[in-house]
Amino acid sequence: MSANNSSAVERLARVMIVRHRQFAMRLVVAAVIAGLFFGFTGWIFATAWFAVYVAVQLMGQQLFGDESLAVLQSPLRYRGALLLLSVDTLVFGLFGFQEALRGGPWGVACACLLWAGSIMNAVVVTNGSKHAFIYQALPSALFYLTAPLFAVAAGAPWIDGCAVIVAGVLNLMVGTTVWAASQKLYEAELQARQELERKKAEAEAATAAKSAFVAMVSHELRTPISAILAGAAEVERAAAEPGLRSNGLLISDSGRMMRTLLNDLLDLSKIEAGRMSVEVIPYDLRGLVLDTIRFWSKETKKKGLRVRLQGAGRLPRWVMGDPTRLRQILNNLMSNAIKFTDEGSITLSLSTVAAGEDLQVSFHVIDTGIGMTAEQIGRLFTAFEQLGAQTARTHGGSGLGLAISRDLARLMGGDILASSTQGQGTAFSLTIPLALGAEICTDASDVVPMMLDSERPLRILIADDHEFNRRAFTLMLEAASAEITAVEDGLKALDALAAFAFDVVLMDVNMPGMGGLDVVRQLRKVAGPNRAVAVIALTAAGSAEDIAACMKAGMNAFVTKPVEGAELFAAIEQVLSLDLIEDELALSA
Repeated sequence: MSANNSSAVERLARVMIVRHRQFAMRLVVAAVIAGLFFGFTGWIFATAWFAVYVAVQLMGQQLFGDESLAVLQSPLRYRGALLLLSVDTLVFGLFGFQEALRGGPWGVACACLLWAGSIMNAVVVTNGSKHAFIYQALPSALFYLTAPLFAVAAGAPWIDGCAVIVAGVLNLMVGTTVWAASQKLYEAELQARQELERKKAEAEAATAAKSAFVAMVSHELRTPISAILAGAAEVERAAAEPGLRSNGLLISDSGRMMRTLLNDLLDLSKIEAGRMSVEVIPYDLRGLVLDTIRFWSKETKKKGLRVRLQGAGRLPRWVMGDPTRLRQILNNLMSNAIKFTDEGSITLSLSTVAAGEDLQVSFHVIDTGIGMTAEQIGRLFTAFEQLGAQTARTHGGSGLGLAISRDLARLMGGDILASSTQGQGTAFSLTIPLALGAEICTDASDVVPMMLDSERPLRILIADDHEFNRRAFTLMLEAASAEITAVEDGLKALDALAAFAFDVVLMDVNMPGMGGLDVVRQLRKVAGPNRAVAVIALTAAGSAEDIAACMKAGMNAFVTKPVEGAELFAAIEQVLSLDLIEDELALSA
């Protein structure tokens, strides 16, 4: 179908949609008109006319009640819709025609009003469709020209007939003029909408390109950051001199800062692209708050600050929500409070308010720091904005944390507000809705420490296409006296898995040729010494969809790059503990 025909179909479809939605109103109007003018036409004609009108309307509903464009795509349907418009106006015009014949001058005047209303209705509802306007206005124009002649023949004065014809011509001229004006407005609206859609498409393409670029850069940066963290940890562990340990700690802190900035950029990219999501799972809210306080206690002690926790006892323990994102927001608020407070205290105050079946939980982080001006608060939640050049030089950072935190809070149905007085501190208020959750039962026997067999070390396979990662993971694991085999692609990983038995496999998800997901799927299908081996995914993508894909492929756990030694050992401990529990269950069955 050509572009012109498509445009005509779209316009006619909008006309039919309007008529579809006006169905009940049109029937009511027709019934009222039949009741008002039955004196001119007689009740038999009025009743018969109303029945025919209802039948025509119902036929239109049956044929064109669907609001999709697909209904009018065929030429037959398109012509049928135009014919229905013409028949609809023709049936309505017959009532006016009968009035003009039976009612004398008054009947002619009433018919003139009906036809004028019909033309104006055609202007309103045809929505810029030339064909729809012509088919709907043509019957009224014909009645204007013919009905007065029949009325005069029935006894009406010629002057009335001529007046009706003149009035009809004027009505047609006015209607056509108004329709032409509405057509221009419609075309202007159409052009503006097309321009808006074009700019929207360009903006979405630019956002997608930026997100793809950020994801690509992130993936490439995570590899050297992993190596930096691994090397720094080894320097700290092995260095005998305090100066060398201090250098290792400096490198570790710098690597963690780089990782934080990288994660912020990824989060911002996902939010802008509309791909950020939050999960709803049960978790221990009190435990999360206490963990947050413990996590920042070292930093506050280092600066000589007091930490206060208020209202924790009033919190529900088990709730439904996204603990990872809530912890991320609280950590950001606490980090900012500590960063801009040199003396005094940091207070985390908690409160709850019932909101139907859910709770409205508020977290207030209050500091006694430098405070802010009203102008600074106004741009506080703008990405890449900081309080000033001096702040950036003194405290560092990218200015992304608060912007991302507020977006995350809004994704969870809440919000973050800030209030401050310069020189007197700042208060941030995070409010989110949380549903009460069922308690998760945990058994101490489920936590089994990583067992290193005294007779032999763990045998671990590392499959990663980047040499930096292979060297970094090897460096981390050699400290645990593990036997390491490292390969650079999926095919070599399958060869190694077919030849030797391993205790744990560290599998990079994205590798050239055969990726980690395909390797694990193939491994689980074929009988061999490692068909049930524990596999830990190494991935730069930590979204819920990516994690679900890893688990569906047959992996047992995952760690997100860049990886620190503690995270890697925790994942190994997790999968070995699960294997041990499964063995115990099998023996007891």
